[in-house]
Amino acid sequence: MRIIEEGYLKRTVAQLNSFATGHKSYADLFADMESFETEPLQDLSFRTDLTYFEEIAFILSVISSIISHPHISNKGENIIIRTELASSVSPEMFQKTMRDPILWSFDGDRMIPEHVHYFQSIDDLRIYENVFLVMLVKLIAAELTKYQDFYTSLIETYHGQETLSLNENNVSVALSKIRVLNKRIRYIQNTRFYKEINKKPTTLRTVHPTNILLKDRLYNYCFKFYRSLVTYPEKEKLMHDFAVYYCMMLMRALSKKGFRPAKNNPQKLRFDGEKSLVIPKLTFESPLYTVETELLEANRGLVLTVENKLVAREENKRAKHLLLFSPQTSFADLNTVSASSYQGYRTVEAISLWNTAYVEEVILPLYRNPLSEQEVMSRWLSTKLSASRASAELYRTFCPACQKASVDCNDTDLRICTSCGSEFTFFRDAENQENLWFLKWRG
Repeated sequence: MRIIEEGYLKRTVAQLNSFATGHKSYADLFADMESFETEPLQDLSFRTDLTYFEEIAFILSVISSIISHPHISNKGENIIIRTELASSVSPEMFQKTMRDPILWSFDGDRMIPEHVHYFQSIDDLRIYENVFLVMLVKLIAAELTKYQDFYTSLIETYHGQETLSLNENNVSVALSKIRVLNKRIRYIQNTRFYKEINKKPTTLRTVHPTNILLKDRLYNYCFKFYRSLVTYPEKEKLMHDFAVYYCMMLMRALSKKGFRPAKNNPQKLRFDGEKSLVIPKLTFESPLYTVETELLEANRGLVLTVENKLVAREENKRAKHLLLFSPQTSFADLNTVSASSYQGYRTVEAISLWNTAYVEEVILPLYRNPLSEQEVMSRWLSTKLSASRASAELYRTFCPACQKASVDCNDTDLRICTSCGSEFTFFRDAENQENLWFLKWRG
């Protein structure tokens, strides 16, 4: 996630925690969820991004000023050099020379020192505060890479529309500013200051406020900016807030589809030691479905179990789905995960703030053009509740998802498409009409 998104997420979850304290039970909170107002990140993002780019430009100019006249450490060492090379000799070094007979030789009838003890000063750039500056430049560069990837993903692709991305639109403006900032970073990275310190890369796990960082005006600008970058020092807290945020989106989506909390849900709202809302296993009911939601350990994802009340065969009544949480827009944190890592689920997918993806041997994002967080969650839920009146005879052969004549039927009357992998079955509604329900839909 970008810093702006992390900040928005943290504020929103804090507001949700405060909002939740005014409710007695999870059922009350669910019923009132529509009144909790949130601003979609797409609406918020561009305005705050431009301001953030200006802040980065300012900090880069500050770093360039520091590089011109940095703080240094005056270190030195005692050496022995030829007398004519010594610009000046301190009283201490002169005394050492006087006591060292090896350095002296006769010049006619008198002795003179051919060599002298000399204190050689060394200006060392590699002080703690300068190491911090190089680390800050790397953090800014990494953050701009996230922005570059993010805005590149928003470049519209052609699907028959009259216009695509234009020069004056948000994406074009943002990418132009990112290019300028990256150019300034490359300039800093090519300075002697940066190269000298970066010879031995050092990662500072925690940046401590030294006298220079607090009292030197330019260094202090950088220190304050760095502190604004660290929204979630611990990944566990980020994953918790991400899970709570999307559980809120899921509750809204369920409410709009006519679901209501089941009577067996926990009655009293629970909060953890940091006064953050705890999301337990919850059950929701509609005339056709019973839906159960449960978070994975460490808030890594959400398990959604859907039961179709009208399906006759017990083996086909339930579908269990896994939705992994990925704070990274590109799903890069899930590159080592495959569907085979999670057995027992009809589908294994992932959700970020801007997209969902199939988790298979590779990560396959679903949407080419951006959707809001609520739309992403609502669409994902809809694919798990897909039911329509349909001809059981026709779809005994043809797949309702990909239209191919590649449907097999097992002993339990579960239809499986060997082409796209969709799985579906049939049930009769209250009017005794045949309906098709997808246990696994691959559109």
